[in-house]
Amino acid sequence: MTRAVLPILSNRPEIRADRDLQELVDGAGDRLYAKIPVAEVLDVDDAEVARAADRRFLLMASFDFVVSRDNRAIFCVEIDGRRHSFDHRTVERDRKKDAACEAAGLPILRVTSDLALRKAGERSILKYVADCYYLFEAFDQAQQSGLIPWDEPFDRSSLTEFDSDGRPIRSIDGEAIRYLALMEQAGRLPSGIPDTIVVTVPPRRNVRCVAFLAVAQDRFIFADVQVRDFRFVGIRPSEVAESLAFAELVDQAKCWLLGEAVAINRIRLARTFHELQVAINRGLLLLARMSTSNSQIAGEVPPLRIHFGRSN
Repeated sequence: MTRAVLPILSNRPEIRADRDLQELVDGAGDRLYAKIPVAEVLDVDDAEVARAADRRFLLMASFDFVVSRDNRAIFCVEIDGRRHSFDHRTVERDRKKDAACEAAGLPILRVTSDLALRKAGERSILKYVADCYYLFEAFDQAQQSGLIPWDEPFDRSSLTEFDSDGRPIRSIDGEAIRYLALMEQAGRLPSGIPDTIVVTVPPRRNVRCVAFLAVAQDRFIFADVQVRDFRFVGIRPSEVAESLAFAELVDQAKCWLLGEAVAINRIRLARTFHELQVAINRGLLLLARMSTSNSQIAGEVPPLRIHFGRSN
C-alpha cells in the first residue's frame, strides 16, 4: 500500500502539460522527464553557470519538465502559477533559474498555469509553442542543406503544418485574423486590423500586449494579455502575447456584433495608454503596430508617444 506516496504532478496544469509535451516528444523520438533537479541537468560547477546563479540555490531547485535527447537536455518547460508574477522570492528564484539556463545554453519555456490548459482550436497552446523548437531545428537543417536560402529568417507564423488527416493546423491567431478580415469585408466591422503595443513588465517577469480596434465613434474593443517572459527557440514571448491578444479581441468582436456592451470608451483606453506610456518611457517597448484607421473610425484616440529607448 502506498498511502504515504505523493503524486509527482500535483495540479491540473502540470498533468495537462505532461500529456501534451509527451505527445510532442514522442513524435520526435525524444524523452520527457518531470520534476528533475537542476543539478542533474546543468553542471552547477561550471564557471558561467556559477556566476549566473548561486550553487546552493541550483542544488535545491528543480525543473517542472525536461526534454532530453541522447541523454542530454535540449530544452525545459516551467509551468508558473500566479505567485511567479507577484511573490518577490518566487520571481527571484525564477530569475536565477533562467540565468543559469542562459549561461548553460539551455532554452527554457515558461507558461502560466492557465495557458497550459488553453487551446487554439483543437491544439494545445503549450504544445504549439513548444513545437517551435522542432520547427526551428528542421528549418535550420533545411538551410544548412541549401533547401532554404541562408538569409531567410525563421517565422513561425508563416509555416503551415498538417495534422494526421492532412488538414492544415492554423497558428494561434490564424482564425482570429481571418475572422476580422471577413467581418470587415462583410461591412460588419469598420476595420479588421487592430493596433497592438507590446511591452515588458520586469517586476513580474512578464510580457504584456494591448490590442484595440475601433468599432464606432468613441467605442473600442480591447484586449490586454500578459504572458511569461522566456528565452526559447523559434518564438518570442511578444509573438505569443500578440497572438493571444488577437484571439481575445475576436471574442470581444463577436460579443459586440451580438449587441453586448463590451466596448470601452477613450477615457478607459486612456488609462491603459498611460500605463503603456510609462513603460515605453522606461525603454520597455518591444513592439508597436499603429495605424490611422482607429482615429478615423472612433474620432480622437488617446495620445501615445511611441519610441524605443528610455525617455526623460
